[in-house]
Amino acid sequence: MLAVCSAALTFNPKRSKPQTYFGSAIRHALYREVLTAQKRGRRFVASDDIRDPQPNTAKLRQEEKAMRALRMLSAYDRTLLEDRLIEQVTLEQLSSEQRCDPRTISKRVSEALAKLRQIVSDLP
Repeated sequence: MLAVCSAALTFNPKRSKPQTYFGSAIRHALYREVLTAQKRGRRFVASDDIRDPQPNTAKLRQEEKAMRALRMLSAYDRTLLEDRLIEQVTLEQLSSEQRCDPRTISKRVSEALAKLRQIVSDLP
């Protein structure tokens, strides 16, 4: 990897195309890696034996369900939750924006979370 990064420093677009230049740099780096590995007695795993990790489908379904539930909330509740939980806006900042008591904002956030939980539990 270091060889490819150092090759980026010496690349001259007037002399060659990027695909050709970096393709050669990567090919040479891999060639050196294979030779070094052979000298040390290691062997490489065939590319057919390498498997992609399976996506966690349960987690993906859960995230999709949460996104659908968020879309079902009112715009006010969704904005309030985004500001408070994602953007981490303080209760004081939210209360000054909406000109009300911080305890009121806290209650509204709790109610919006309760609505969200209810929607998620009702979704199939």
